[in-house]
Amino acid sequence: DAVAQRLLDSAAQELALLAAAVRGQLWQPEEAVDVAYTGGVFRSERLRERFRLLVELAAGNRCGAPRHGPAEGALLEALRAGGLNPELR
Repeated sequence: DAVAQRLLDSAAQELALLAAAVRGQLWQPEEAVDVAYTGGVFRSERLRERFRLLVELAAGNRCGAPRHGPAEGALLEALRAGGLNPELR
């Protein structure tokens, strides 16, 4: 249905704009950034692929599934905030 497709495309665009806003506050424009999508809305292949395409339009952005679960990601960020540089991949 065309209305549902437009709704998914619009949602992907809004989410990509939010990701760009966060990226702009946390990283310098020349830094390469990995953007991970998470949450039930990304079960939609159409939305997920449109989001990925829009995010990767910005130079240096790479978009994909999360490499770590929520608890591991929180631990990595806490270690980074404490001045450590964990090398988990």
